[in-house]
Amino acid sequence: MQLNPGQRLRSASSEAEVIVIRAPKGEVHLTCAGAPMIPFEQAQAAGAAAPADAPPLLIGKRYCDEEGRWNCCAPAGSGAAGRGLPGAGRQGRQALAGLRLNGAAMNILTLLEIVAAADGDRVALGDRDTGLTYAGLLDLAARTARRLDGGEGTVLYATTASPAFPAALFAAAWTGRPFAPLSYRLAGDPLRRLIAAQAPALLVAGRAVLDLAAEVPGVTGTGPDDLLRTAATMPPTETAAPQDPEAPAVLLHTSGTTGTPKVAVLRHRHLTSYVLESTELLSAAPDEAALVSVPPYHIAGVAGLLTGIYSGRRIVQLPNFEAAEWVRLAREQHVTHAMVVPTMLARIVEVLRADGGGLPALRHLSYGGGRMPRPVIERALELLPGVDFVNGYGLTETTSSIAVLTPQDHRDAVASADPRVRRRLESVGRPLPAVEIEVRDSGGRPVPQGSAGELWVRGPQVSGEYAHASHLEEGGWFRTRDGGWIDEDGYVYVEGRLDDVIVRGERTCPRARSRTR
Repeated sequence: MQLNPGQRLRSASSEAEVIVIRAPKGEVHLTCAGAPMIPFEQAQAAGAAAPADAPPLLIGKRYCDEEGRWNCCAPAGSGAAGRGLPGAGRQGRQALAGLRLNGAAMNILTLLEIVAAADGDRVALGDRDTGLTYAGLLDLAARTARRLDGGEGTVLYATTASPAFPAALFAAAWTGRPFAPLSYRLAGDPLRRLIAAQAPALLVAGRAVLDLAAEVPGVTGTGPDDLLRTAATMPPTETAAPQDPEAPAVLLHTSGTTGTPKVAVLRHRHLTSYVLESTELLSAAPDEAALVSVPPYHIAGVAGLLTGIYSGRRIVQLPNFEAAEWVRLAREQHVTHAMVVPTMLARIVEVLRADGGGLPALRHLSYGGGRMPRPVIERALELLPGVDFVNGYGLTETTSSIAVLTPQDHRDAVASADPRVRRRLESVGRPLPAVEIEVRDSGGRPVPQGSAGELWVRGPQVSGEYAHASHLEEGGWFRTRDGGWIDEDGYVYVEGRLDDVIVRGERTCPRARSRTR
């Protein structure tokens, strides 16, 4: 039986479950809720006799050897010593034989549980010296979940990024409630209508938005700092997180040409599929840090948080983007990774050209959310020659990126004198391995290679669903409403929206936007 990331295996003789996860260098690991991970070198062993050197399973606690020690990141039976587990004993021990596939059932909280169990002392969020560790973040989520226990409806988040963002997201997942980040930049009446549409709900927001929603029936409000202060006084929840991959995890608002908001539904299986297919567990070095400056209501804000956590990369939050502050914080926190939209990169380039200081720690810069002007990316490549650039293309409904222009693609394009190769800087790269992209005409028929049309996509991370209605076509295909074409080498070129919508993180209608905070 093939072991695939995200699959759950259940022992035939007990109720214990383990989860298959992907790790660096193609290793296969098994873990269970609240337990560390141990590699399992026989990828085909499930459903057959366990190898003689396979470690026994201590149900519900640890994978350990005869001495009760955990061999982490070493093949089973290799003798590599792990950390001691005093008092583990042998009670409840089971052989790995008899495990059977029990379907892909993951909650996004599981991603945090796995990393907290594997390397809980690593800093997850904030300053490299004083920030919140993965174990601390899991504990904060558990206490915030206790704060949410007994409540109903959606957890709304309508403020800037802070530690309250991941705490509320994971607490919502822990209590089986959907999490809906809202744009605090919307004008008063449209924002009030979005809040009212989600009632009953708990609203986490700044004072202006809380005042706006004060009279909305069924909505209880709290500030982000108040949420964390209250949670800190509570014991961690004792409720087990539901493991329903079909449950809505995140609700994101997006608008069409009329400006009428639609609620895109991302279920747990969409988000976990994206993370497991695009990110390797704890692949980040201990010194790596990601600067996140996109707002929580942007799909990149949600996806970036989850992939950063699963990779083990420390997250540095910038609540509001300002180019000089972005550069200052990147230097101060030794930021190695970041994601920006084209307009942000253009302003960052201006600051770097003016002060000449560079970004000595930066290794990886991804961009997306709009078409990148070639002069901007060429200037960025010139100013940051040692940085790996990645262009990602995706939509809210596709759970973030579905195509990527890799660092090597950037280097090849810059070094080439061939116009066809150099043109790739204007592309969004090629589809992710688990994603298919086709170009079709207005009647939904595939067009010849190189011809323009509408981009259609399908894959396990593609939701294509709005509240109360799926917009997936036959065969699981989703119409992106983006025009584009694909060249002979498989590079995707996005020409723009087929409707009249301003894209600024989220899709919005011009008349629906102002600066409510």
